Amino acid sequence: SAFHPHAASFVGATSGSNRGFGLSVFMTIGTAGFAFGPLISTVLVSSSLFGPARMPPFAIVGIITSLLLYKYADLAEEHHEERKSVDILGIIRPHAKPLAFLSMIVVLRAAVSIVFANFMSFLMSQRGVSLTVGGGAISLFLISTAIGTLLGGYLYDKISRRKLLIFSLILSSPILFTMVYAHGAAFVILLILGGMAIGCSNPVPLAMAQELVPKGASTASSIMMGLSWGIAGLIAWFFGRLSDSFGGDVVPAMSIAAFLPILAILFVLLLPQTQETKKSSPA
Repeated sequence: SAFHPHAASFVGATSGSNRGFGLSVFMTIGTAGFAFGPLISTVLVSSSLFGPARMPPFAIVGIITSLLLYKYADLAEEHHEERKSVDILGIIRPHAKPLAFLSMIVVLRAAVSIVFANFMSFLMSQRGVSLTVGGGAISLFLISTAIGTLLGGYLYDKISRRKLLIFSLILSSPILFTMVYAHGAAFVILLILGGMAIGCSNPVPLAMAQELVPKGASTASSIMMGLSWGIAGLIAWFFGRLSDSFGGDVVPAMSIAAFLPILAILFVLLLPQTQETKKSSPA
């Protein structure tokens, strides 16, 4: 949690005029790693060689990664010195309203991603498939989201941000809703398309927030990636309770969650017109 905001700020600052694409690469790699987790973990947990009791040693991968970052990641110490005397609240306050709108967009689109990723294995279980197949479905959804994130970053620097957000959000709802009730090849195709559609809007609010508050990019990133995702997790909890009220059936909860991106469009329309341009200048 502490890593993401500063890392995202650093990526945005070093991406030049291609901030959207740079951030999408950063988020795509993270999402891809997250995507392979369910597939790898379910295979390992289900295997006779490893099993749950032998999983803790795999944490060494995170420790090694942390050591490599400490040794090789040059996060520009002189960059920090410039910002010690900056009044972050003073910088953020004039842009509080558009940041709030961007946050709500992130909250709603992240909530549907969390609900679908977390409920996917339960949906597969209700259909009588194995734990490994369920993990594979989660991974496929997240990999598709990663691909959509990369595509969204590429388009961010090419077309109107408002149109990109609206197209991504309005397209994802019917695809995800239909996917919940689909089977076989249709389910797989809709799973991929739904992940790509919802992922396409992933890097947009983060890049817009950094451009809106360039001198407080880390704080803006923490609002988009930390606070907003945390609130989205609470919304996902509500859908878990909703599923329990239906006797553990996740289909009604997933069906309702599929329409959250439509609600997010209302906040896209409330964004200032200056946030719509292809290459809006920093505020």
